Amino acid sequence: ALGILMGMRRYARSAHKEFVIDLYLPIIASLNAQKYALQTIQWVAAGVLLPFAFILRLIPMTREMGNMFIALFFALYIVVPTMYAMGGKAFDDIAKTPSCVECSAHNFYSFGIDEGDAGSGGANSPYTWKNAIFYRIGATIPQAVFLPNLVIVVAVTCVAAFSKALRAIAM
Repeated sequence: ALGILMGMRRYARSAHKEFVIDLYLPIIASLNAQKYALQTIQWVAAGVLLPFAFILRLIPMTREMGNMFIALFFALYIVVPTMYAMGGKAFDDIAKTPSCVECSAHNFYSFGIDEGDAGSGGANSPYTWKNAIFYRIGATIPQAVFLPNLVIVVAVTCVAAFSKALRAIAM
């Protein structure tokens, strides 16, 4: 009977690890895509977009498109990295001071979801809330899903507003 229980425990643990991997892979793919997008923005915005925008701005027929490209440069080169920096700072502040560290609420360990004993989580224990697998997944979801969508909304709004401002200045 003990052998059957051990086999069932291994099967449950294997299913848990498979679930974690299935949940975590899209998050990691999103984070890698964001990293490459930011590197591309760094190269394209300053090296290609801004000079091309000034050239278009010189020609009267393409001045409107030049305004749009200058606004796009401003959004991509200044607003997008600033939003990522502010998001990282907010996450860092929240992660340093969680709302419930030593409270009576159930944590990941009390349900046996993560490795470690229920109730272990002292100062020298590796089983703390920061080391919980589901905490790490939950902590990366805002960076992988919420922040890029928020950045897109703010960047599009910035481009529209800055382009209108340049058009008003040019008139």
